[in-house]
Amino acid sequence: MTRDEAARVLGVAPDASPGEARRAFRSLIRQRHPDRAPGVPGAHADATRLIAAHRAFTRPAERPVATVPLDARAEGDALFIEADPGLVMVRLVEAGHELGDVTYLDRSSGLVEVLLQVQEEGDDRPAACSLVATLQGRHHGVEVFCTVERLDGHPAPPIAPIVAALGEVMRG
Repeated sequence: MTRDEAARVLGVAPDASPGEARRAFRSLIRQRHPDRAPGVPGAHADATRLIAAHRAFTRPAERPVATVPLDARAEGDALFIEADPGLVMVRLVEAGHELGDVTYLDRSSGLVEVLLQVQEEGDDRPAACSLVATLQGRHHGVEVFCTVERLDGHPAPPIAPIVAALGEVMRG
């Protein structure tokens, strides 16, 4: 999807700021995602299209990549990383953009939300999901706790493969 197409979907000007696009996206997704519009034909497709438009509109063509390798060990719903919390936060945001679309970031509380598409066995198309990662400082590094839920109200997909994918991207 081009930036112009994304702007039309979001109802903003092609030269709108990322903040304007984000506000438009959040307003529209609140109205149209399947949890808010149960039984409305096409609600899942609308939500998927809005997510794609937000990603296409707000994502720069290239993102700087941190070059320091990280040892991110995935264990169930958490990652264990022996690194500076600031570096972990940068890499977590980069990984979030790699896997989906970072829709919320609070550096002071160590919280990142990523909207992503998850294809589960038996589903005919990917499901829109929210991944929330919270950083917790530890004596020898950082622990990143993760939760995931589907936006359509169905049961959440297994979290371990998502955390493993997040760790893989963070390792570089």
